Amino acid sequence: MIYALGESHCQTVGMRTNVFYLLTTTPNVGLDVCVSSHSTLSVSVGYNPFRFSNSSVAEVASTPKLKHWLGASEYKYWFSHSYERWFVGVLGCYCDFNVGGFRLPFTDIFRSHRYEGHVTAGGISCGYQWAFARRWGVELSTGVGYAYMRYTKYGSDPCSAPIKEAERHWIGPVKLSLSVVYYIY
Repeated sequence: MIYALGESHCQTVGMRTNVFYLLTTTPNVGLDVCVSSHSTLSVSVGYNPFRFSNSSVAEVASTPKLKHWLGASEYKYWFSHSYERWFVGVLGCYCDFNVGGFRLPFTDIFRSHRYEGHVTAGGISCGYQWAFARRWGVELSTGVGYAYMRYTKYGSDPCSAPIKEAERHWIGPVKLSLSVVYYIY
């Protein structure tokens, strides 16, 4: 335990990475700061600059890509103590993206088109954190809320003119996270 202001408190600073983002080849890191015995603030960033091999998608002239960057922040209220067991939170995030030229197992939406735009989202979250060592933990969390997306749809040719500009409003899941957390201090 860390002692602050004369009383026992949680670990005060932690670094995290979301395993689900890593599975999409998106390097990411987050910083958690304990602001009281029951509250934490989190800031996370992720960036995916990668292009992928085009050997399996002959009809797309451009290299498949899942390029994006994202930033998120979240306030969490912990029912036990900060970084222990159940929490609820309020979250916000922003993402710029440029994706297309690949096939997902459940849809062909990205196979012959490229999408470029941004998403802004906010909502509520809940989750649980398990400590498995003095300085290590695993956190599983989900969130629901509202997301606004504005994008431009292009054809498969890298030099193609825009096909459509659109915006979407979404109410539903806005977060899914399985994070490994290391407590620095």
